[in-house]
Amino acid sequence: MVYAIRCLWSHTKQQPDSASGDWKNFTGTEEGSPSVAEDSTRNRRVFVGNLAYRTTLDDLIQHLGSVGKIATSQILTNNLGRSVGGAIVEFDSEEAAKRAIETLNDSELDGRKIIIREDREDFSLHDPRRKMKQGDPRALQNRRIVVWNLPSHVRWQELKDLFKESGNILWTEVRNVRARDGGETVMGTVLFESEEDARRAVERMRGKNFLGRIIDCRFDSLR
Repeated sequence: MVYAIRCLWSHTKQQPDSASGDWKNFTGTEEGSPSVAEDSTRNRRVFVGNLAYRTTLDDLIQHLGSVGKIATSQILTNNLGRSVGGAIVEFDSEEAAKRAIETLNDSELDGRKIIIREDREDFSLHDPRRKMKQGDPRALQNRRIVVWNLPSHVRWQELKDLFKESGNILWTEVRNVRARDGGETVMGTVLFESEEDARRAVERMRGKNFLGRIIDCRFDSLR
């Protein structure tokens, strides 16, 4: 299962034009059997979740660069090139990655408390196998749910608290949208770490009473 769509915004110390890609130094072994070099690289990478849509790569680098030198970073986007509220950051050392998790997890960036944990994918940011998996939009669609009929005063923090028992949440959003009758209604979006977490949330929370309103949960369609 693919757990992220890698993005078009990238920062790389060794190759500023990441779109060109240079695979000459790729040292991977057969798929499913990462090399020692890949293990070392993975230990230097962190996943950053719950980013604001407006957070830029420069904002992210400035925030995480306080704990160590950043080698490569990417903001995750959907198939339209829009941020999905997550990023991958690779540091120059494992120690810097650990410091980021220990000191910057739950820190505030652009008005949101961000999540920082180790990146759990087996492939490096410059591995062609990772790039091959980018094109499947279902990777994001199957982990994102929408929540309808929310109370008008609900904020994204309350939505996150409501669904946190269903699994690991990477990002939440609450916004006003146009209803079928022409008026406005409040809709929430929750992005989970895995498809299993998202499915569990839909099964547990559909039809529940939340602050006096019966909410409806379903898997999101691609935007």
